[in-house]
Amino acid sequence: MTAAARVPTPRGLIEVEIEPLNSHALLQTPLPPKVWTTSGRCVLECNRGLRQLGLVFLASVGWLVGSTTGWPQPHSAMFLGLGLLVLPSVAIVMIAAQSQWVFDRTAGVYRRTSLSDSKEWPLDQIVAVQTTFGGNHQAAAAGGDGLASGLQVECFQLNLVIDNGAARGARKNLVNLPDRAFVVRAGQALADYLAVPWLDAIDTVRAAESLPPRGTGGIVMGDVRRSG
Repeated sequence: MTAAARVPTPRGLIEVEIEPLNSHALLQTPLPPKVWTTSGRCVLECNRGLRQLGLVFLASVGWLVGSTTGWPQPHSAMFLGLGLLVLPSVAIVMIAAQSQWVFDRTAGVYRRTSLSDSKEWPLDQIVAVQTTFGGNHQAAAAGGDGLASGLQVECFQLNLVIDNGAARGARKNLVNLPDRAFVVRAGQALADYLAVPWLDAIDTVRAAESLPPRGTGGIVMGDVRRSG
């Protein structure tokens, strides 16, 4: 089923798909996601982090303690002291590292910043903000995400709609989280800040995905809400 909403742009109406993007789902985050507006900017912060690598660093502390036992002094004390000082600090930063989307009207850009990456795009590309159902995701078999093994979790996406000059606009995923209330609140806040439409398709897509396929014909669906 091909589903789309329509959104106005300076060059006329364009279609926007409402089905979920293929996006990594964060079933748990070490710190709660946040959205706020300050100093003329809107900031979306979500702990994607480098959680697994941080846990490896924490585990290496135990290895260091065990491996330095029996080393001649003062070498063992020096390496042990350095490890106990540096490794936990690095681990904490990696586990708690925040990934931010920053929208700046003054500079006319929006950017993604994280511990390992930073990119920037023109703000005027954004013609709408979309919230949609992100699908059901299964917790890791080993329970490494902190959830019960095999648990099915519903996720919800917050996407940007980009006018790329085509008849159907492109989309860029910001987050895919199990916290529907936060995703909706962040979508509203971002649409208000950017003064663009908010396209809420969560219930439409969620209901459609729970039904058996009804053919391949294209249909226009979705709830386009004007922010504010």
